[in-house]
Amino acid sequence: MSTEILTFTPAFGLKEDIEFSTLIFQADSGREKRRSKWSKPIRTLDTWLENENDAAVNLIWEFFKARKGKFDTFWVKFPTSFKVTGEAVGAGDGEQTVFNLDFFPVDTAAAKVYLNGILQVSGYTISNDLTNEIAKITFSMAPGEGVVITADYEYYIQVRFDDDKLSRELVQYKLYNTTLKFKEVLWNIYQAP
Repeated sequence: MSTEILTFTPAFGLKEDIEFSTLIFQADSGREKRRSKWSKPIRTLDTWLENENDAAVNLIWEFFKARKGKFDTFWVKFPTSFKVTGEAVGAGDGEQTVFNLDFFPVDTAAAKVYLNGILQVSGYTISNDLTNEIAKITFSMAPGEGVVITADYEYYIQVRFDDDKLSRELVQYKLYNTTLKFKEVLWNIYQAP
């Protein structure tokens, strides 16, 4: 599992799909029985770069090669779901210093933590625990009894390329088209709320 990040820019066109896997058994009477194979849906993201310069497409080309096609995972922020605002993280008791966030992994640089609605500029760290697949806030001093802890942050989705082949098309001199498809990869432990 890689922790490399692919960042979308306005130059990307995007299309998102969600997929379930259902088995349907039909009895001789015509009645159906259904069983869901997956506990969570899997999302796919189609993206394309049209008429981009060779530097932009070569960046994607090299990223694809480094991931060895669909072999290695990486992180992206899905444009339709990557922000959390005002998450109720917990309440202080004067002793607890570590609080878990609902989503994992998070963009630690974009996170903001509030105590009783007041933005904190220091006194805490936010980290992604890759072993236990959880994101957490660790305070240097435990928040006091009844202090309400909230957070705003952005989170990543773990994906892989959906294909082992990437094509680029020369449209005009130094202008390219390329299309990518990503498939969400569920974590071993973490399950999104």
